Amino acid sequence: TLQFQLFLERFIPMKGNSPDSNQPSFLLPSLKEQLDANHPIYQLNERINWSVIEEDFKKLYSHTGRPAKPVRLMVSLLLLKQLEDLSDEQVIRRWVDIPYWQYLSGETHFQWKPPAASSDLTHFRKRIGKKGAERLLKLSIDLFNPKIQKEEVVIDTTVQEKNITYPTDSKLAKKVIDTCRNIAKQEGIPLRQSYSRVTPQLLRQASNRKSPVQKIKARKATRRLQTIGRALVRELVRKMPQKQISPYAQTLLDAWSILLQNKTDKHKIYSLHEPHVSCISKGKAHKPFEFGSKVSISRTRDSGIILGALSLPGNPYDGHTVQAVLKQIQKNRWKTAGNPHRRPGLQRPKGIWQNPFADSFCPSKNRLSIRSAQAKDKIPQKSRAGSDHQSLKTTFSNGEMLPLGRIRRSNQCHTRCCCL
Repeated sequence: TLQFQLFLERFIPMKGNSPDSNQPSFLLPSLKEQLDANHPIYQLNERINWSVIEEDFKKLYSHTGRPAKPVRLMVSLLLLKQLEDLSDEQVIRRWVDIPYWQYLSGETHFQWKPPAASSDLTHFRKRIGKKGAERLLKLSIDLFNPKIQKEEVVIDTTVQEKNITYPTDSKLAKKVIDTCRNIAKQEGIPLRQSYSRVTPQLLRQASNRKSPVQKIKARKATRRLQTIGRALVRELVRKMPQKQISPYAQTLLDAWSILLQNKTDKHKIYSLHEPHVSCISKGKAHKPFEFGSKVSISRTRDSGIILGALSLPGNPYDGHTVQAVLKQIQKNRWKTAGNPHRRPGLQRPKGIWQNPFADSFCPSKNRLSIRSAQAKDKIPQKSRAGSDHQSLKTTFSNGEMLPLGRIRRSNQCHTRCCCL
């Protein structure tokens, strides 16, 4: 086992070290002496504990082999990329021009060359994985942790759209045909017919559905494209041996599912290169459907600090996503002492926040809104029969009784409503 571990360590790069800031230069002044100490990037560098971050990512590197890029450099590039909303190529290009970015990356003197290639950021994201991304999120939370401990949390879900074209049956069938043709060309398999001239004409016919006559031709063209796609998939499966077809097995399975799916089917595939895309209805007038992944975002209500960002597979009900988000917030050492604010569509989780208004949770229309929730010495007398007002006692998690004032029924949600 030890020999096998040493064999694997040869292919894992060794952790790189940042430049020594304690070693001055006689020819070049240091960046710390030239930069403004009141600049936000300068102050951000002073507040981050880089030694703890390097210690957390140390286990992802080997002790032998070629040294990799420093952890501080890669983490700072990812932070700057998100702060400025830039691509990998843009953040590498602008790093050379801005000395404050170089100082955040651990450089002691001004540099005239790019620190890394844009592909190094992709490799680093794959190396740290999901846990590493949550560690970087926790890093941003720790910078504001003392100030936001008492703030309330807002949880909501939205759709993160994928960069795909609007899916139609004709376009998906054309994509399957092109993919089968590319696989045959890469593997050197001669096809009985490539359909390179027929498919563009059929795609143009399938996209014209304005008049009733053209609508009939468009349906025929779409069925013809699907027939050609199924023929090419069967031909590839028939001519390719098992060892040769294994790298393309999942792609061909997704292509076959695309060609056989109907309008009313569930769990449809809307993109061949992004098969996990879901169709989510948002109810917008200009865009009824959005194609992507559902994500849940949690942030503080007043300061707007993001405490959690979670991607959810499929299209789950919003109320069922709260438990996973709360677990992510607890991982980031967030004290769950306050009450979460949620949209009316989100269901209250049980056992996480003991809301004193949980007993008065209203189902649909009969909502109870708090008029006066101040604790009093005496429990108010019960209202007379037939009145709209009533008194209520709720129990905290430690067993204490809280007498509430009068509670009135309403058909609208108010600011301090029990259903939030």
